[in-house]
Amino acid sequence: MSDARARPGGTQRLSPPASPFDAQAAVEHLLGRLRASAGATRVSVWVHEATTATVVPFRQAVAESAVPLVEHPRLRGPVALRETPFFSRVIGSRASTVAHASGRRAADREVESLGIRSAHAEPLLLDGEVVGVLTVEPAAAAAPHLLRQVTPKLAGATAEAWARRSEKRRSAQAAVLLGLIESASTAQSTDHLLAGACRQLAGLGEVERAGIFLLEDGRLIPRMAAHTDGRSEQVHTVPAGLQLGETVLRTGASLTADRDPGLLAIPLGCSPHLAGVLTLDSVAARPFSEDVRRLAAAAGAHLGGVLAQRHLEARSLPATVPLPRSEVAAATLLA
Repeated sequence: MSDARARPGGTQRLSPPASPFDAQAAVEHLLGRLRASAGATRVSVWVHEATTATVVPFRQAVAESAVPLVEHPRLRGPVALRETPFFSRVIGSRASTVAHASGRRAADREVESLGIRSAHAEPLLLDGEVVGVLTVEPAAAAAPHLLRQVTPKLAGATAEAWARRSEKRRSAQAAVLLGLIESASTAQSTDHLLAGACRQLAGLGEVERAGIFLLEDGRLIPRMAAHTDGRSEQVHTVPAGLQLGETVLRTGASLTADRDPGLLAIPLGCSPHLAGVLTLDSVAARPFSEDVRRLAAAAGAHLGGVLAQRHLEARSLPATVPLPRSEVAAATLLA
């Protein structure tokens, strides 16, 4: 297999599975064998994440060639199914499909826009569910007898490898949530609390900016934001997430923007007693993963509870004890 490479984004040499239990290595090994046997330019596995209605690039094997393949930015991250006729068709029908740049269908125009001449897509089925999609470029290299041999093994290995990857991600994100909970108990003020929360949430791999709007006098007021580089700032201008935040405030449910799947808004607290809205901006205009959504929802519920507790504590203080300005604002959240 010296003429094949397997890579998630970068490039690494293909090698046999390190052990029978190394699911990711098994995926790479199967892709390398398939690519070499079929004579394909590139074979790729995309994971179907049903909960977020996306396909996510996972692993690929690429032929060594003097002419490098063009890597379109869209192929580097999750893609919403509503935006990809090619993947929507194979997942919706649970049957293979082919697209050619010279064709007139929506899927044909899609592959042409990505700089691909032709591609074959095969659903990876496990217990009747589409767990992923195998793509072969060019489409002519998708030999039916090879696909019949490899797709059952590839479906099982992909599902196991993705599950293990998700477990590792959840462990790392649980550490972020734990840090947020611990820092809330030592925060000297509401601004200190919000700044720390935004910084930790902005440190998640898929997040570029985290922002918090607080409910004051029936209105959402931009209050705090943090960026991936660790900068925190008090926000006084109206960011793009305000309109989405107002919808979340009315519905009490997390939402993503219709035209910007990379913008996520989460309620702070539990409806109908919401303290505000948390917003996350993605590093790219693509959907957030299920793991990030779940962590953000947990963080929003926790922050809402902390703010509510601070409100109750502030109301119980004697009238002669002055509150810091930031605490005065917090004391009005749920009045």
